Amino acid sequence: MTERVYLKDYEPSGYEITKTYLDVHIISDRKVEVRSLLFGRKRIASTRLQSSRSNETKYFKALAEQNSPLILNGEDLVLREVRLNKEKLTAAAYLVTDNALILNNPPSVFALATVVWINPQKNVRLEGLFASGSILCTQNEATGFSRITYYLDRPDVLSKFTIRLSAVKKRYPTLLAGGQLIGYAEKDTDSNWIDAKTSRFNENKKFDDLFYNQTGMQFNSLQSGDHCVLYEDVIPKPCYLVAFVAGRLSKVTTSYKTASGRTIELALYMNAEDKSRGAFALSALVKAMRWDEVEFGLEYDLADYRIVAASAFNFGAMENKGLNIFNAALILADPATATDEDYLRIETVVAHEYFHNWSGNRVTVRDWFQLTLKEGLTVYRDQEFIATHHSRAVKRIRDVRTLRTQQFPEDASPLAHPIRPLSYEKVDNFYTKTVYEKGAEVVRMLSVLLGRKRFHTLLKRFFSHFDGMAITVEDFLAFLEKTYVECYGPIATEEFYNVPSKLQNIKTHRSFAAGKIAFKNSSETSETISTTTPWQQFARWYETKGTPIVTIDETYDQAKGMLTVKISQHNPIRTVGTKTALPLLIPLEWALLEVRAPKNGSAKTLAAGRCCLREAREVWTWSNLKNRPYLSLGRAFSAPVKMEYKRSLRDWMTAFHLENDPFNKWDSLQHLLLQFFTEFSHVWRREKETAPARSDEKSWQQSVLLDWVAETPLQTFFKKLQYFIQSHNDLAYIAECLHFPAKQFFMTRMAVVDFTCLAAFEQSWFYALKIHLSAELVAFYKELDFQLKQSDTKQANVDHLPSNHTNKNKSHQNTNAAIKTNSEVVAMRTLKNTILQLLVKCDRHYLSVAREQYQTSTHMSDELIAFKLLVCYDHKNSSYILSDPASKLPATTKVATKLRAAHSKKSTGTVIEHFYERWNHDSLVMNKWLAAQSLIEEESIFTRLVALERSRVYNQKEPNKVYALWGTFAHANVTAFNNKEGRGYQATANAIIAMDQVNPFVSAHLITAFQHVKKLPSTLQQHAHEALVRIRTSVRSKNACEVIKVIMDT
Repeated sequence: MTERVYLKDYEPSGYEITKTYLDVHIISDRKVEVRSLLFGRKRIASTRLQSSRSNETKYFKALAEQNSPLILNGEDLVLREVRLNKEKLTAAAYLVTDNALILNNPPSVFALATVVWINPQKNVRLEGLFASGSILCTQNEATGFSRITYYLDRPDVLSKFTIRLSAVKKRYPTLLAGGQLIGYAEKDTDSNWIDAKTSRFNENKKFDDLFYNQTGMQFNSLQSGDHCVLYEDVIPKPCYLVAFVAGRLSKVTTSYKTASGRTIELALYMNAEDKSRGAFALSALVKAMRWDEVEFGLEYDLADYRIVAASAFNFGAMENKGLNIFNAALILADPATATDEDYLRIETVVAHEYFHNWSGNRVTVRDWFQLTLKEGLTVYRDQEFIATHHSRAVKRIRDVRTLRTQQFPEDASPLAHPIRPLSYEKVDNFYTKTVYEKGAEVVRMLSVLLGRKRFHTLLKRFFSHFDGMAITVEDFLAFLEKTYVECYGPIATEEFYNVPSKLQNIKTHRSFAAGKIAFKNSSETSETISTTTPWQQFARWYETKGTPIVTIDETYDQAKGMLTVKISQHNPIRTVGTKTALPLLIPLEWALLEVRAPKNGSAKTLAAGRCCLREAREVWTWSNLKNRPYLSLGRAFSAPVKMEYKRSLRDWMTAFHLENDPFNKWDSLQHLLLQFFTEFSHVWRREKETAPARSDEKSWQQSVLLDWVAETPLQTFFKKLQYFIQSHNDLAYIAECLHFPAKQFFMTRMAVVDFTCLAAFEQSWFYALKIHLSAELVAFYKELDFQLKQSDTKQANVDHLPSNHTNKNKSHQNTNAAIKTNSEVVAMRTLKNTILQLLVKCDRHYLSVAREQYQTSTHMSDELIAFKLLVCYDHKNSSYILSDPASKLPATTKVATKLRAAHSKKSTGTVIEHFYERWNHDSLVMNKWLAAQSLIEEESIFTRLVALERSRVYNQKEPNKVYALWGTFAHANVTAFNNKEGRGYQATANAIIAMDQVNPFVSAHLITAFQHVKKLPSTLQQHAHEALVRIRTSVRSKNACEVIKVIMDT
């Protein structure tokens, strides 16, 4: 039975390890010997934290007086030897369990050495040291280090690590580890050590002497042809940040000069065949390093920054100090095989992992309950980085879309948890959208409350103050509160809650609803919410699960010139320890807009400011108004809440026309779609209940569809949408506004999901789009396609310049870079492909356009969208004769060369067959091939899934392949997964049960697809329950058991 870990039970380790030496000798890919030397002592509380953690100080004093055991975590290790202060211990002197090495009452200061053997090939869980393709690499967050050696595997134990990694040079010519390289050596034919890289004293000899003097152990007996590297940490770090890699790797390099004048060497290591795909990631890294210096004054601290691409990896990437390890799909890219979204994702993840150098590495977390402290803060930082270098509005929209379609459902499910969980059985299960994405939104609210510039200034001081420490959320918030007062003076309560308009002719008044609401719970005595400090109330975001619902009711008094807003907050999930949900501090940015908008659709702002919703119910008023304004509330999505208004379709159409906040303008479209869907659902249910039984159900549904389209003001809506498209210049923003939401967006608003109704609404919507907007979209598509082809020609002409071509004014290099990274080209391509998806969904006739795009595409973005559409809507009949688009390009173009080679393999057949023949040599592109097929909604998908599992493309030991096939099916193919006969649930259950024996981390992720089970209609609930029961009785891993238990028992 797995023990549950609770935040309230946290106790610091009684011991600390000040210095750690690891001697890792790779004998083969199935046998690695790890010798560790730990210099430890009974722990002393940090004087820098004693004032805020007096209880910990008392704990350490009490501990020092007791004979407490030293418990080192370890799993799947073959223990060969244990030595304490040079003395070799017998088995009677220690205890070994399945997950620990226990020594009773070691000395106050000690040197502990162990020798273990591990088998990387057997480690299919991909935690600790494992084989990823042809290389050996590590993943130690959260508790993987205990699968490498016995250790205090917890983030609050910080140590300086020195690592020696040795192996046969012919088999593993590349040896890398985290920290700073201080020595490299190899054995010659005479078995003598030679210092091949440095002129300093042989560091390996010093390492040998240290091990022998402290433990009496002889150094590993290396053979001729072996080599080794020695890396050392300057800054103490937790063991989850330890990393090393061995293999045969190529690299691409560049350098970066810091603001202080230091030169940092940057290198990306990958398989030789992928070497051409590494340049973009390094350019993104340089941008991230520069931005972090400019925005936060944070400079990289080591002389080298290295990244390794791994084919099999559980996470997207890992921020190990000095040696990042990346999932290959999130670091390697070229135009022939990567989409624009791939490039953006790589830029984001590269920045995210680099930013962890401070928010996670230099300042780390005390325990894993504080995970959002490093992840939420770092997501916020990478979001700001992308917003700075791209469109801030588009970035905000995409982040909120992810939040609403992935995190909001999680928050409304049995798996809901606060951004700082209160308990867990397996911490791996809390690398969630809540901890990351919602955590970032909570950090962003601090930026809204304090002001972005001031908040970033406070963060600079935060990193400096806590450098080299493991801290908590309380430490973070207390520091911000204290330092804000030191920098800017005391915060007046009303100033904190309400930033009034700077325009003097309008008064803003914030008043409370009659009668203050009293709450009683364990943490607050009988008192009103108004007596709680702003920081105390804000801290509730860290302990509250569920998505708050903010309700807005507006009235306008023309005689008084006053706008009154009754605003309330409600969370359907109660706060832990209370009978209801305690009110949160919700900052809402607002603006009053003049109702008469100019022809360009951008309304004049009469006043703007920020108010904080603090009570359960409040009344806000604006006076001295000449005419009724339009209230724009929650601008730029200033808080992660659901906003519910009492507005009609007409009101929302007016809002879409008037809004001058880019996010709110887009959001008014989402509210319009929800309003349309709500009205359609009412009609659907009414007709379904009142209509007599019909033998021809399809005819009845078609009748409802046509009647609704005819009776709803869709024509007016599409006219406004057409006007918006014609008058707006930001193509990427237009693409976001045209994007039709995923089914999950509508499902979050349904008490019980009616999949038939949802499908009928989509059919109705696209039928109306076909009638009212398709002609304009076709013309727009053709225009964009023409412009992009011209851009491709210019790109080809630049690429075709001979290698010895020079330009006196050096403009060629700048032009080439501009063409390759031109955001306008990316925006055009994004909009073109968004339009193509809309056209195909509204009329299958436009599949011919998709087919032509597939045949003539020169960029993976175009090819993949067309491929997905053909696979999902015409995979049975989509055969063709291909012409070679590469023949139209200069012979030396790299893209043309790849296309020509691919097309020569096969020129006819189904789209699926052709794509396979074209790209089966490329593992990353094959992930896209699997994912596209898993989106097919027809009954044939179930036999196809089985066939794909058995294909040579699929590899159960590679998480990317599992996520591409089963992750996409279970999380994105809503229709097939929720098959009315339960076939989707059973197929996914089979995959989960099989996967749990290989990789529990992945199997637990797949189980989360069942989180919406309580919203299913009764028949589907029964089918889902049967699948869940089968999963529960079959899985054995802690990861899977915890998730399935929460879903079934809630």
